[in-house]
Amino acid sequence: MPLGSWIGSLTERLLVALVSGVAAALTLFLFPVALALLGGGAGGGGELAFGALFYAFVFSKVGLIVVIGAAVVGFCVGSERMASVFSFFWGTHTLWARFGTYLNEKLDEWSVEYVIPRRILLGLLVVLLFVLAIVVWKRSV
Repeated sequence: MPLGSWIGSLTERLLVALVSGVAAALTLFLFPVALALLGGGAGGGGELAFGALFYAFVFSKVGLIVVIGAAVVGFCVGSERMASVFSFFWGTHTLWARFGTYLNEKLDEWSVEYVIPRRILLGLLVVLLFVLAIVVWKRSV
């Protein structure tokens, strides 16, 4: 292996590790903001309390371990696989598109079977997921 290609490969891996660490930090930092925006602010300030709790988690040793872990994994697996990992967390992975298609098919099937408008079914599903998240959160606190 020529020396130039070895140094180029090491430089690329180090840059992937750096970008992965920065992307993990931004993901952790912006996650509560995205939750608050998607929530629409209808929680009476509860999303701000959750955001403050999450930021305390992000800026602790655990958040630092997550960022360092992402950098190490980025160094080990390379740019294409790390991009796939981040696409999963950012919602741009093909898995989410397939899940959306499956959910639309199921909602159509249920709306015909139970004669309930699709919007009501979707609203009930969101309420169910929200209640489940609160129960899990309350048990962990």
